Amino acid sequence: MPQVYRTIQNSFSGGEFSTIMDARQDLQKYGTGLAVMKNFYIKPQGAAVNRPGTYFIAEVKDSSKPVKLLPFVFSESISYSLEFGDHYVRFYRNGGQIVNSDGTPYEISTPYSADEVFALKTTQSADVLYIAHPNHKPMTLSRTSDTSWTIAEFSFKLGPFAPMDTSDTTITPSGTTGNITLTASAGIFTADHIGSLIQLESFVPAQATYASMTASGSTGTVWGQGTWLLTTHGTWAGRIYVEKTTDGSTYTALRNFSANSEYNVDTSGTENDGIVGIRVRLEFTSGTCNIDLQFEPFTNYGIAKITGYTDSMHVSASVQQNMMVTTATTYWYWGAWNDVRGYPAAVVFFQNRLVFGYTKTEPQTTWSSQTGDYKNYGVSYVSADSDAITTSLVSEKVNAIRSLKALSKILAFTAGGYWVIGSGGDSDAFTPSNEMASAEGMFGAADINPLIIGNRILFVGSKGNVVRDAGYDIQSEAYIADDITLYSTHLFDSRSIKDWAYAQDPDSIVWAIRDDGVLLSMTYIKEQQVCAWARHTTDGLFESVCVIPGSDKDYVYVVVNRTINGVTKRYVEMFADRTTDATEATNARGETYAKYDPADQFFVDCGLSYNGTAKTEFSGLSYLEGKTVSILADGNVQPQQTVVNGKITLTHSASKIAVGLPYTCDIETLNADFQAQIGTIQGMKKTIKKIILRVDNSRGLLVGGDFNNMYELKMRSTENYGNAIALYTGDLSFNIPTGSNIYGRVCIRVKDPLPCNLLAVISEVALDG
Repeated sequence: MPQVYRTIQNSFSGGEFSTIMDARQDLQKYGTGLAVMKNFYIKPQGAAVNRPGTYFIAEVKDSSKPVKLLPFVFSESISYSLEFGDHYVRFYRNGGQIVNSDGTPYEISTPYSADEVFALKTTQSADVLYIAHPNHKPMTLSRTSDTSWTIAEFSFKLGPFAPMDTSDTTITPSGTTGNITLTASAGIFTADHIGSLIQLESFVPAQATYASMTASGSTGTVWGQGTWLLTTHGTWAGRIYVEKTTDGSTYTALRNFSANSEYNVDTSGTENDGIVGIRVRLEFTSGTCNIDLQFEPFTNYGIAKITGYTDSMHVSASVQQNMMVTTATTYWYWGAWNDVRGYPAAVVFFQNRLVFGYTKTEPQTTWSSQTGDYKNYGVSYVSADSDAITTSLVSEKVNAIRSLKALSKILAFTAGGYWVIGSGGDSDAFTPSNEMASAEGMFGAADINPLIIGNRILFVGSKGNVVRDAGYDIQSEAYIADDITLYSTHLFDSRSIKDWAYAQDPDSIVWAIRDDGVLLSMTYIKEQQVCAWARHTTDGLFESVCVIPGSDKDYVYVVVNRTINGVTKRYVEMFADRTTDATEATNARGETYAKYDPADQFFVDCGLSYNGTAKTEFSGLSYLEGKTVSILADGNVQPQQTVVNGKITLTHSASKIAVGLPYTCDIETLNADFQAQIGTIQGMKKTIKKIILRVDNSRGLLVGGDFNNMYELKMRSTENYGNAIALYTGDLSFNIPTGSNIYGRVCIRVKDPLPCNLLAVISEVALDG
């Protein structure tokens, strides 16, 4: 008689394993893995649960074109999912679409085409979303209310600038302030330069004024920066004031001196915050006061914005920072961001600075704003800690920056590796005097925004088929990026991730969409060594995903490409709550547990629900016209029906109804493994004599040794016929004719719109030799 062994798998936290792992029974994690995990995901505690269904919200504006969902989060109670489509954005909140007073969807126009929306990178401060795309000027999206949004160009000023031009071309300004003409000695301008900044570096000789005053009044204003000098001569009585202006009309006093016939002034000061005007004002008493006032020579950096194109040697411009002189200069700098040089592709906040990265001409550069002044990319005459910062990633190869993320440092993810940007000195403050950039690892990144989970950053590898977890390692004093797809490589072979999002609550899950429309989930809790990948399918293709927070959980929105009556439809949908209201129940041991009502469950895709007066006709389903739908009515599974004229008719009336597309949920265990007296059982024929499934609030399970031979678990106990079968918590024990094979696997399937919470699989296995 064959010897019988009992095995238990009480955690599934390894997720779905690749077949290349079939011989790695030596790994501790093998005992928590699965061969198949479709439309199930892992709870942090290790249980496997089938995913909830999705609610239909709305069709996108134009189903023939892809759309991208992005989050807008002001707070947990005020958050939106944004539908970025072909030159528009629409808005969703609390599981519904924002509409105008006439019921039409509220939307605003954007500069982004459907082909560009998946390359958008964003960061947010309060009610302003900052948007970067390499083909467009940086933009801001601002919210006032649900139906009041504004998108506008980000009005950066005083920089940033590219490195100095190295040609012999000179540029001559026609004036120092206001509207001027810039004349080049060679043909350097194009019409695409309109809107660009340009900076001219010029030597400015001493600027001085002299006055001999015998009455109250003011000297002329001397403009400049750096060091100013004031001396007086003569015999006079009165009080003089040294005054400063930035606009030529409003003056503030810097210093004042009084004299009574025997005193003259000899003083100086420094102004390093840009071009200012200095004058002397005299309150006269007697005598003659001779005044000499001047700025010492200095190097000036005048800034203008090009406003019009005349020809390749002449453009009109508006001065943003005083030119001071009208002499020709060979020292000049193009603005870093314009239609010619390109625009930033990445953006992030760091230490109260707004940081952009990448342009097509400077793909390895980041630009950080002044501290607390997000629009200001200028620098002071004498460097200040709050000045804007330009950082270049110097390496052997040109690897373009694809994304920026910030924790205690900025992590810049490039096509060939990842870099750390931050302070390089003893101080943690990121300033021009101590900025530092260092390469941390040569694992390249895809053009997908990384995810922050706790103090870790997850990023997709440059080919799109690896996910890495980057975090600071104290022992190596560097950021280490581990491959967290190693055991599940089959989910990524010949595929790439095109979109993803992270839902922290309730189960810490990364939702990632492959380029073939399959949705992947990864339950990830690094400190508990939980890293469980699974796959999810639907009657259609997942195309975009975003997560926004709620007061009690995070909400997952998806765009799904479905075929309805032969026509492509793209729908915005939202995953349902998997946990519903519960009552307290007592089991046979007298222990209390949460018991859920089967009528409250929602395990259909692209579905709708109803809770009201009992009825047999369910309408409003025109968006699923011609599709076969599953039905849960008052907790009873009714026969599937086809939607005709936007409705179905139930076989029995019900007051709680869920209707939507069916999906199948599958689990298959790995090859059975345990040590027998003869050693390993791998390769030996075996028969599963008995299976015990430990479940929580579950119903509708099919079980077998393979998916071609499944057996339904009969679960009706004390319920009268016609009443809903209660969800079961406890052990389900049964014998199944699996036959003898070398695998010893258990397959579990759920086809009906019902929950399955699998806590453990216990098997009695007989070795057949």
